Amino acid sequence: FNLRDLSKVFQGVLSLRVQHCPDVRTFARLWAHENQRVFQDRLIDTDDKDKFSHWLHELLKRKFQFDCDFEETFVKKPILFGDYLKMGVTGDDRVYEPINDNAKLPKLMDTYLEEYNLSSPK
Repeated sequence: FNLRDLSKVFQGVLSLRVQHCPDVRTFARLWAHENQRVFQDRLIDTDDKDKFSHWLHELLKRKFQFDCDFEETFVKKPILFGDYLKMGVTGDDRVYEPINDNAKLPKLMDTYLEEYNLSSPK
């Protein structure tokens, strides 16, 4: 890992508009998501990924006073943010926001895939 990776975490954190970050809890979740996206996604060993999640959980509790259950936060309902929840939106209209309903994601991704397949030559 290098400083460029650290800058990607800051870039991701700064992608969230103020009106979509109403409290410290949302900011802490965003910070955790960006660290997972930049660092944890590069780990290949399941044990290392688990250690990273536990380390991140401890940092959330210690630095952000974020009282959360590990299983609930990192296993059952992972922390996700994205700018793809509203289809057909481009440029400044795209909103980087928390994804609160993970059950909608498979259908949304299927819709994106269908749209891509229709617009791409075979």
